[in-house]
Amino acid sequence: MSKEKPEEGRGGSVFSIRFRAGRRRTYFFDVKPAKSKDYFLVITESKRQADGTYERYKIFLYKEDFKKFIDSLNQTFEHIRTQLMPDYDFEGHKEPAASSETSAEEEGGLDNSSEENPPERPPAQKDSDPLRW
Repeated sequence: MSKEKPEEGRGGSVFSIRFRAGRRRTYFFDVKPAKSKDYFLVITESKRQADGTYERYKIFLYKEDFKKFIDSLNQTFEHIRTQLMPDYDFEGHKEPAASSETSAEEEGGLDNSSEENPPERPPAQKDSDPLRW
């Protein structure tokens, strides 16, 4: 009797999402199989260093911690969004409009050269999704 092996992706992952955050940071969300026929999540931040090498930090999440992690993350996001930065446009990723008549762009204060290739955004969360930003 043969065992079916899930299709493997990056580093043995059965599912993987990557997104870039700025010029030097990339985040990976990899679902990997455990020996007990379960799965776990590895969240990796990869930062490119000036010498061309990469510095990586990983968080390993197991199924018994998923709900607590998502609940804590949602509480943290909600606090930032409502208490610390209520005027920030998180959907558009733009700072709130300045109150002065002259914009920073007109004054030459904005450098849009890094926006030629904006980073990919993950799909928007639905109301039924556990993460709600």
